[in-house]
Amino acid sequence: MSTVETGKHAEQCAVEFLVKLNFTILAVNFRCLYGEIDIIALHENRIHFIEVKTIAGAGKESLAVTVNKQKQKRISESAQFFMQVHREYNNCHAQFDVVTVADTIELIEQAFLEYS
Repeated sequence: MSTVETGKHAEQCAVEFLVKLNFTILAVNFRCLYGEIDIIALHENRIHFIEVKTIAGAGKESLAVTVNKQKQKRISESAQFFMQVHREYNNCHAQFDVVTVADTIELIEQAFLEYS
């Protein structure tokens, strides 16, 4: 499986996992001038901006740290753009999460704070 196919498969697994946890998926692969967000979801009046990470044989700790400061900045700026365009979610709290897809699928909530 190519890297692109692996990534798409991991994102699909993450979407299915989040739906089982009662998340409402708002966007997958949201792109704008600032970058891309893998998944944007709504759960209990909270907007989750989610990065999906997968590396064969890697544990969740090593996957989560692959979201470096530069990536965090792009995700944060993209999230700000999403919130400006979708003002209907302005009353929702927002957070940045990571879903790791390896031997298991795990949601790491509040994996990083908004980059400033």
